[in-house]
Amino acid sequence: MAQELDGGGLGGRGLGGDALEDGALDDGALAAQSAQSSGRQAQAVLDGDALGGSGLGDGALDGGALGSRGLGGDALEDGALAARSAESSGRQARAVLESDGRVRSAGRRPRRGLGDGDRAALRAWGATRLGMIVLAWMSAWVFATAATTPGPWLARWDRWDEGIFTSIAQHWYFAAGTDPRHVAFFPGFPVAMWLTHLLVRNWVAAGLVVSAVGSAVATVALGRLAAQEVEGAWVRRGRDRNPLDAVLRLPRMRGANNADNHAALKRAEVPDSEPASVPQASPRLPLTVRARAKRAGANAALFFTLAPAAVFLAAGYSESLFAAFAFSAWAAARRDRWVSAVVLAAAASAVRVNGLFLAAAIALEFVLAGRARRRWRQAPLLVVPALPVAAYVLYLHHDTGDWFAWQHAQAAGWFRTFRNPKYAWDQTWRAAFGASQAGHTAWVFQLELLAVVVGLGLTALLLLKRRWPEALYVALSLLALGTTTWFMSVPRTMLLWWPLWTMLGAWATRRPAVRTLYLCCVAPVMAGVALLFLSGQWAG
Repeated sequence: MAQELDGGGLGGRGLGGDALEDGALDDGALAAQSAQSSGRQAQAVLDGDALGGSGLGDGALDGGALGSRGLGGDALEDGALAARSAESSGRQARAVLESDGRVRSAGRRPRRGLGDGDRAALRAWGATRLGMIVLAWMSAWVFATAATTPGPWLARWDRWDEGIFTSIAQHWYFAAGTDPRHVAFFPGFPVAMWLTHLLVRNWVAAGLVVSAVGSAVATVALGRLAAQEVEGAWVRRGRDRNPLDAVLRLPRMRGANNADNHAALKRAEVPDSEPASVPQASPRLPLTVRARAKRAGANAALFFTLAPAAVFLAAGYSESLFAAFAFSAWAAARRDRWVSAVVLAAAASAVRVNGLFLAAAIALEFVLAGRARRRWRQAPLLVVPALPVAAYVLYLHHDTGDWFAWQHAQAAGWFRTFRNPKYAWDQTWRAAFGASQAGHTAWVFQLELLAVVVGLGLTALLLLKRRWPEALYVALSLLALGTTTWFMSVPRTMLLWWPLWTMLGAWATRRPAVRTLYLCCVAPVMAGVALLFLSGQWAG
């Protein structure tokens, strides 16, 4: 006998007589079948949106948390979902359902290597790197004021912070003749340049190589996070329909015990406020969902590499290396790999002070995680990302006698002193629209204001979605940059807000016009910023 809900049946794997392997649900259909001694079968096919793919509501199914009831005769017991060990392999199939409906499967290992989505993200990265080469060629001629041959190609990338990083990599911080303000820059990127210089003997080229590798890694990690945005949204739609209600809509059958089913779901329930984690191994999703996830990853990668300040992902700046560590750390935290997460976050903290904001987000993710995702004995790991910052502060104090040498260098070199946000906004507004700066410099300050508005909107959206750790990360970044003399480097910091790119990528998958608008409106801004930087006019 078969019961079908909403016409969503697409067949499925047997539950009871067969093993439910790895928590995978087959392409939008949940089939339950058990053969008794009499040979009679009962089968229920539930709506692919209600009980499909990778989510079964706000509960956790753990190797049979809801029981392994037989489905005999004509009786399909309401709410009974069977889970059995795969006897041939001796492995128990486990599925832990997170608060957003995503299923983490512990019965199989995640696939290693690059998938189709990763390759799509890398294609977007590669295409935009070629675009940067074209812009570097253009910058040498578009702004030429004399009939002379432009200088070496690498010289166009030797701008501002790149020269500081090269100086630190060559001479460290306190060699004779070095600028004391260089201590405002953390040592992670110069160390990576020094190591690369062992193979690439030009310092500028070494910085470009570090940034190229870092941005490639960051793009792949971002593409994966964006793909999971689509998968999570698909599962949430099924969860919101309440799969328990779908089961209880079945006609009453012999032997049904709704009280037992409700109690089982209650015991397995995960609070709505608990943050979601990413599947350890992707559950089986409908082909259409997987295709949308792949497109979301490619969209996010393209948007990230065409962001207004994307030239700083190609230049010898620290954003790309930080993004590689930070995005990978967050992906590890979402997979409950806390050791990997804190080690990667520590590496990010060695590159930029933003690593402390990342550490705060990971710590909040850990605290809000359910018992199925973390153990309190792992809590001491959360201090690991702060260790590089503490070590750097101790190092500076040893040589300068100043516990606040980093902050004082920021104030001396870039006028970053603590101010209230309104003062910073007013100062930036005057620089942008008060006719106090040259035209292209005023335009740069306008971008700073726009980036702050985007950051505020992103923070509000994350709070509405109850994505507390990511909201904390973005909010701390805004607080650090919004309480100085004026807004500075906010578009560059916007590169590091992975929720912005993942949500945009998922949105563009649902609304293709978003991609078109982005390419038409944002890519030209990126080209303008790149031309200013490469021609030496970015900072006036």
